[in-house]
Amino acid sequence: MQTLVINPYSATLLNALNEAIEFNLGKFFLVGDKVTIIEKCYKLNIQSKKFTIYDISEDLEIVNFSLELLKEENIDAIIFGDFPEKYQNKILNCEDEKCYRSLEIIDIPFLKHFLFVSSYSKDHVIDYDDKKLAILNAKRIMNSLGIKQLNVALISNLNAKVDFLEASVIDVILKKEGIKNIKIYDNFNIYNLFLVNSKVNIFNSKINLLIFKNYEASQIFIDTLKTFANTKIANFILGDVYGMNENRFKDQSDILFGLIILNKIHKAKLNHKELNVETG
Repeated sequence: MQTLVINPYSATLLNALNEAIEFNLGKFFLVGDKVTIIEKCYKLNIQSKKFTIYDISEDLEIVNFSLELLKEENIDAIIFGDFPEKYQNKILNCEDEKCYRSLEIIDIPFLKHFLFVSSYSKDHVIDYDDKKLAILNAKRIMNSLGIKQLNVALISNLNAKVDFLEASVIDVILKKEGIKNIKIYDNFNIYNLFLVNSKVNIFNSKINLLIFKNYEASQIFIDTLKTFANTKIANFILGDVYGMNENRFKDQSDILFGLIILNKIHKAKLNHKELNVETG
């Protein structure tokens, strides 16, 4: 796996990258002020020679260089350090917030499976089709991680009558398109996930994918888990390649967790290509 890392100046990110190399999680191309990167590596007792470092410090130059590198190299993921979000989105080809695809993968203690949160748009109001696309984006990644059955809980405040119909409508749409192995549960309030006697209690049910009413609501849930729960959370932007924003990760272990997940996805992709070659 090859990962481009932009402006990796924090100790948290550099230590995570160093640990990722020790775990054989691929090759890392660092872009930023080379002197600053080398100095910070030295202070952290990290061998900067482990990385390929490109000495570019101007934001627009980094954008242009990154876009060219994406064309020339087989880059699988990009990690953004201290870098403006508008330029992150430009590199990832995610400038249209109506199709801003994101995915969180959550590892909760005592929960036997990962919990996924998927969004397709940053619009405040999203429709059935947006939620269907969010489910399909998650399905592609979950399948690559060996998860074949999706059990989806739609999270809503249930203030509108249409909320009660969403599950049925989305289920019908998916079946008409011939998409299998997806079970859609009725709309629920977020607290139902943690109520002991709730049929969507995440510890007693097989719920593994959450679709929220909008992107903002999903991020409030994620931020709450980061603050009050002992969880590992990997945050991904699903652009032309996988994107990771350092600011969305709680600590070094979360960044490493994200890289481990991406490495598993990468290996599954390679295995799939080899299988196609053998059977082609």
